[in-house]
Amino acid sequence: MMMRIANVLIRKEEDHQLPWDIFCENVVRSLVDSSSALKQMAIQLVKECHCHLLAVVLLARALKDVTDISVWELALQKLSSHSSAMEEGSSQVMKRVLGVVWYQKDLKTKYCIQHCTSRWKEGLVEGSPVSEWISSNFVQTEAEGKGIFEDLISSFLLENKDRGVFMRTETKVVLDEYFTSSLPSIYIRQGGLGLIKTPTIGEYTKEIELHDNKLSELPENPKCLALRKLRLQNNCDLMDIPQLFFEDMPLLVYLDLSHTSIKYLPRSISRLVSLQTFYLRGCKLLKKLPHHIGALQKLEDFDLEGTEVIYLPREIGKLISLRRFKVSLCGHANYCGETKQTDSAIPKEVLSIFCQLEELSIDVSPDGEWWDDDVNPASHWWDADVKAILNALSSSNKLRILELYLPSVELLQQVRFESENLEFPYFRLIVGRHQQRIICRLPNGVEKRFKTWVKKYMKCLQYINGEHMPGGITEALKHASLLFMDRHWTIKVLSEFGHENLDNLQCCLLVECNELQTIVGGDYECPSGGDRKPILPLLCHLSIYYMKNLESIWQGSIPNGSLFNLRSLTLHTCPRLTTIFTPDMLVNLHCLEELIVEDCPKIRSIVTQEHAHVESDRFLEHLRKIALLDLPQLVTISGPLCLGKKVDILFIYNCPMLESLGNTKISPNYYKIVGEKEWWESLKWHNSKWRRMTQPAYEELRTVEDVMDHLAKDIYSDQPCATKRYPDSESSDEDSVDELADEDFGDELAEDL
Repeated sequence: MMMRIANVLIRKEEDHQLPWDIFCENVVRSLVDSSSALKQMAIQLVKECHCHLLAVVLLARALKDVTDISVWELALQKLSSHSSAMEEGSSQVMKRVLGVVWYQKDLKTKYCIQHCTSRWKEGLVEGSPVSEWISSNFVQTEAEGKGIFEDLISSFLLENKDRGVFMRTETKVVLDEYFTSSLPSIYIRQGGLGLIKTPTIGEYTKEIELHDNKLSELPENPKCLALRKLRLQNNCDLMDIPQLFFEDMPLLVYLDLSHTSIKYLPRSISRLVSLQTFYLRGCKLLKKLPHHIGALQKLEDFDLEGTEVIYLPREIGKLISLRRFKVSLCGHANYCGETKQTDSAIPKEVLSIFCQLEELSIDVSPDGEWWDDDVNPASHWWDADVKAILNALSSSNKLRILELYLPSVELLQQVRFESENLEFPYFRLIVGRHQQRIICRLPNGVEKRFKTWVKKYMKCLQYINGEHMPGGITEALKHASLLFMDRHWTIKVLSEFGHENLDNLQCCLLVECNELQTIVGGDYECPSGGDRKPILPLLCHLSIYYMKNLESIWQGSIPNGSLFNLRSLTLHTCPRLTTIFTPDMLVNLHCLEELIVEDCPKIRSIVTQEHAHVESDRFLEHLRKIALLDLPQLVTISGPLCLGKKVDILFIYNCPMLESLGNTKISPNYYKIVGEKEWWESLKWHNSKWRRMTQPAYEELRTVEDVMDHLAKDIYSDQPCATKRYPDSESSDEDSVDELADEDFGDELAEDL
């Protein structure tokens, strides 16, 4: 019959009897002949199709076996309630006929139709769409899907051909344009809109994005049988989740509740049997996890970083699929007697799954009195937990990322960086007891930058409150790409750790090491001997803060290739520092892009004015950012030498004795100069032409807030400076300024006189 219909549809339309014959054949002629009223209505319906044969077939199939005359009346009303379709075009006929068909279908069938129109671009599709409907959760069973498929075949919306299925192009186009597009979206993407109320959620919604809003309440028991992803992070006003909220979300695989104010998880969390990814990052009010968390046996990624969980329930040991686990413990468990189920924050049942992990991160809050032995006799509770963790990991051959707080160097010695079983390429180890996070004391923007470096340089060692050179630290340094050393009490030269142990360092952050006098002793002899190899050859970032006795960066001879990759250098609050660069050092610093010097009262020049045999007057040609703040003795930036070629930004604040930007005929092009108005107007220039060239680049600093804003935006940001060249700065030849000056020598002389 389908073949006969297909052949009929391509016949010429001169046969005016044909539409009636087709209608009767598809609606069942005996039904039409059974009632004069139905027959009269059928004649009118065929007339309203205006000889559009496909519309006739679709309409007839919609009314097949329908004996209720009110249904026929409604169909006729829908078709005849508009102006002549011949004037409007045949697509309007299809629109009205498909409107009758669409009205008859239930919501589930409509979504299946939408799936077909959106996925089947053109041509024949092999096989039945039922399996796709099941995987998209439009239907639950194969039998249900087959029922809908047979209905669409019977309705002539879909057709079988050979071994495949297809939908006629005209049908698909009209359905797409007028019907399927009006269905409630299966994707709700309303993040960052400031919503205070949850939008209506449909039964077939697959993904919901409501992050970064102002939601404070959630619906009690939404029916989300098709939902797979739910993003609610950064709704800071959200404090409670209704107990039945997750009751009807059996297919949910991704859930993000990070940075909300929730205090507990509802009991319906156990209903999320398909959940694979669960984020609770930054939920600082969440102190405990429910015991029924163990029901999430498909969970692979569980992130509790930034929470203050008191202890982990035993039931986490039931998460047999877990591969990535991150948690922040508040550390008060043993001290406050909160863990009634165990004497440990991490029970042995939880330790049993650690050997299956690929990534493990356990952070312990260092704040408060509970680390103080005098206040808290149980302050060493974490030592025992760490030993148990390391023992559990010793049998792992899957671990690739380890982040762990180790209270003592002795515990660090249990970590085997190159053992047969435990060989992880990425680690972040915090070693040493401490009472506060020094990173919070650093200047605005530094903490964010440090976190970026930690993610980039994935082998990170943080050493806090250290003394001497323990073997465990030097061994870890051999493998580390980032070193953060905070309050080392005895070290005088970083070289004491051994140059050979610093070869892999790419980022180094040093804070409050009060005995430290210099970073590198160039004449330091490595215990292993050997020739004069480059020192710190891979180091890209060096940041130094609050160094009471630091006098210089480098002492002694400088092997070729040392500091060759250094890209940024930051010096902050070093009251005894007198030397930053020597001309000999500059030769090696080919890659330096950023220089920040702040609150170093004894600095008179960035480059010392010592005699040295240098072949060029220009150095640091890749230098892009220079920030000089609170340097009361700074007289010159580089003396007779030129630092940089095209500098994106020069930032000067509270350097009252800096009266000139250069004492040399060769000067860099500054695309942006930021400083106080009084300082700018008092500057002395090598020649007036350069002054006129530079004037458009200047931006005034008016307030302390301006200083902070510029530091965050222009200096500590890792984004390229949004600068534009000022007039006459296009020339990059070293002698361009001199040539301009020579051409205008007479004018300058007259002006100066």
